[in-house]
Amino acid sequence: YESFEKSEYVEKDIPIFNEDKALIGFIRLGYFPNFLLSPDDLLYQDQMNNSILIMALITINISIIIAIYVTKIISIPIYEISQTAVGLTKGKYNIRYRRASKIKEIELLRNSINNLANRLEEEDVLRKQLISDVSHEIRTPLQVLQSNLEAMIDGIYPIDNEQMDILHREVVRFSKLLNNLDKLKGVEEHKEINIVTVNLNEQLEAVYKNFKVFSYEKGIHYSLNVDKSSNVMVNIDIDSFKQVITNILSNAFKFTEQGDITVSTEVKNKKVSIIIADTGIGINKQDIDYIFDRMYRGDKSRERYEGSGIGLSIVKNLLVTLDAELDVKSKEGMGTSMIVTLPIIKQPRQKNNRK
Repeated sequence: YESFEKSEYVEKDIPIFNEDKALIGFIRLGYFPNFLLSPDDLLYQDQMNNSILIMALITINISIIIAIYVTKIISIPIYEISQTAVGLTKGKYNIRYRRASKIKEIELLRNSINNLANRLEEEDVLRKQLISDVSHEIRTPLQVLQSNLEAMIDGIYPIDNEQMDILHREVVRFSKLLNNLDKLKGVEEHKEINIVTVNLNEQLEAVYKNFKVFSYEKGIHYSLNVDKSSNVMVNIDIDSFKQVITNILSNAFKFTEQGDITVSTEVKNKKVSIIIADTGIGINKQDIDYIFDRMYRGDKSRERYEGSGIGLSIVKNLLVTLDAELDVKSKEGMGTSMIVTLPIIKQPRQKNNRK
């Protein structure tokens, strides 16, 4: 009797219809659901409920573990990469994040921050070298002037034309360095740019003639071959263009003791290329990427040649104003080719050989 009291009692009304499908009454049935199942069925039901609860708890725990793992492999690398970036902002340019990741996006971020660090470190080294080189370039002529003037005052050196020439050369050298620095500053600020349409060969020939005297003095075979670009018109700033070609030719003569220097042109794909090739000392493969940086002088073999290392920096900045491209091909001990490429405004007409 007690078990009946503790058990749930369920009642259910069942409608009764006549032959005409009219409702005529209800039959109410009452029963105890628990007594419809055997003890084994009830045990099985309890076990299933417990199993479902346990599986739910296990699933929740596994989900938490997976979430922690995913957070670890994503958030920790991002945090450490961000710390690397913070280190770079503090001037620690030698810092790198070296732990590789299997996640493509994080690996891309890691490589990007490391590449940035490499570039910043290189720029820092170049900056320090620039300061050192500028100090050296300025100090040298001043020291020569000071020592010679003091020697002349003390009577060690006579005050004659020879000593005056030495002092004059150092003053000129100092003036050239300052002028080059001023030119570089002006070019970077894009001052006084006047783009006009001109005949390319006319401008090339004008610059070419300026260097003939150097070829006679050094005994170098110096030639011009611009037949392929006859009638080619280009949009340039004349002063900037002449300065580019002048600086490249100046370097060619500076680093070529014997052999040939040629100026030629090629026309292809609506562009004209100016090729200035020499048989000089060439450029070391490791130095090619840096020759356009300010004050960069390359390997020690080039230090015996006079110069400030600013000329090609000016060339690099001027090429931007001319919408031009520059390619450098060089082999140490064999020579160098500088190739300046410009868009063509008017191509030369092809001759019709048909009769």
